[in-house]
Parts: sequence; structure tokens; C-alpha cells
Amino acid sequence: MKHKAKISTGITVEYAIHENDVKNDKAPEERVILIMGFMTVKEAWTPLIDMMLHKWDDRRNVKILSFDNRGLGGSDVPWWRYTTSGMAQDALALMDYLKWDTAHVVGISMGGMISLELASAAPKRVRSLTLMVTTRGKYIEDPRSKEPMSKSMNAKVPEDVAQSQLELLFNDVYLDQPMAFGDKTRREVMLEYLTHHAKVRVKPRFHGLVNQVLAIRTHWISDERLASINDAGFPILLVGGAMDILIPPREMQTLHEHLKGDHVQTLFFEQGGHGICLQYPEEVADGITAMILRC
Repeated sequence: MKHKAKISTGITVEYAIHENDVKNDKAPEERVILIMGFMTVKEAWTPLIDMMLHKWDDRRNVKILSFDNRGLGGSDVPWWRYTTSGMAQDALALMDYLKWDTAHVVGISMGGMISLELASAAPKRVRSLTLMVTTRGKYIEDPRSKEPMSKSMNAKVPEDVAQSQLELLFNDVYLDQPMAFGDKTRREVMLEYLTHHAKVRVKPRFHGLVNQVLAIRTHWISDERLASINDAGFPILLVGGAMDILIPPREMQTLHEHLKGDHVQTLFFEQGGHGICLQYPEEVADGITAMILRC
């Protein structure tokens, strides 16, 4: 069920909370906040959420929070400038609204940038940190992403949106493989999935899109702040893909050079693209769940 919250940063955000079906009244509760990427609504987390809840047992209860970032979906689209640090304050304000003192923070792409800012600003509120296909900032774009990104921005019909996203998120080696069940390829299944979501999505507002682009362009986490995040001591999981053309894989490698130690683990997929949560939802869910249960 979707909810609205007027938060202390001055905007209203739309969010949803997902819980394990079978609860143990005597068990502790884990809280997870999922922070989504560029111009992508909270519903895109569904495959990962479903997999995490499927794998959960009754040793602990869990609440998983997903929400629309400012600029799209059911959340406000303010006119003023967006920054990843400001969007991190939105996430913290939503936690305040829900009276969550701490949470396991999971971010993908731009959501990973926001998660880094959150961990830098409020490390004591982070139980664990998962960063997927993201960057510290100021990265050099892969030229292969320019054409499909332009197509995605200019697409008028859901089918064209889905086709451009297919090119951005996945690689041909992965897409041309058959599904484990049935007679369809991964390309056919992913295209159907993306087309369905393109048909039901709320059309993005132009100034929301521009402001999120500016937030990405101005994002930067210094060596000193990365060291501070690493020294905070909470468990960290880094998830990357060797075939990512949207945020080059070297960006995750750079993060690993700064975020290192016994408290840091990595998942790196040779055929992984930017859509890593759709490609490997079970493996990613296993990694996140195992880390949470170790805390």
C-alpha cells in the first residue's frame, strides 16, 4: 500500500513499506531503506523485495521501505536545485517521519550516490550499507550509453522506452540466453517486463528530470569522506557488473579501493549490466540478507 508523508525537508514523498508475512512477536525487527536511481520509481524494487521477503525466516522480522525520490512518481517535483546530499536528507527525514532511528541502507545507481551522502552525513543511523552500480562522482561516461540514453529521454511510446532501457541495462550476451523455464529468451522476457512498467508509469516532469541530472553531475564524495564512511565500521556490500555501460565498472572498483577491510564484501557479476537487480535478484537478495543477519 502506498502512503504519503510530508517530511521536514519541505516536500511530500510517496512511500511503501513491505513486511514479512509470518511474524515472530518475540523476534527483533530489521529495517531496510531502498534508495532508487535516476528517474526510476520505487516499484522497480519489486523483484528484489519479493526475493528478500521470500528468503526471510522467523529469526527476525523485517520492514523494507521504498519511496519515490523527489522529482518523479508520487513524490513532489520542486523547482529548486536538487543535490544528492539534499536527497539524502529527504531519506533521513522520511526515516524521522517513520520514527526509524537506524536502518540498513541499500542504494542503486543515483540511489547509491544518495546512500553515500546519507552514510557520510549520519553514519550512526546506518546499520549496513549496500552500494550497487554506483560512483563517488565525476566519472567519465561510456560512449556506448549516449545513444540509448538519448532514445530513452525522447521516447514517446512505452515500447520505445522499453527498448532503449533494454539497451542501457543489459548486454547482448546475457539477453540472448534462454530462460531456465519456457521457450523465451531473456531478451523477450525483459522487454515484456520493461514495456509493462513503461505503460503504467507516471510520465516524468521535465524539471524533475533536469534537476535529477544536475544532482548526478554535481555529486562528489572526497577521499576524506570515503575514509570516514569506511572507518564508521558498519558492514558494506559492493555490487557491480563488468558489462555496465551506464556507470563504468571501474567506478565500483574505485569505491572498493577506498571502502576496504573485513567489514566490506563484494559481489561482481561478469555479465552484469546496470540492471543488475533484474538480472540477479536472488544473488543480490542473498548478499543483502546475509549481511543484515550478521549485524
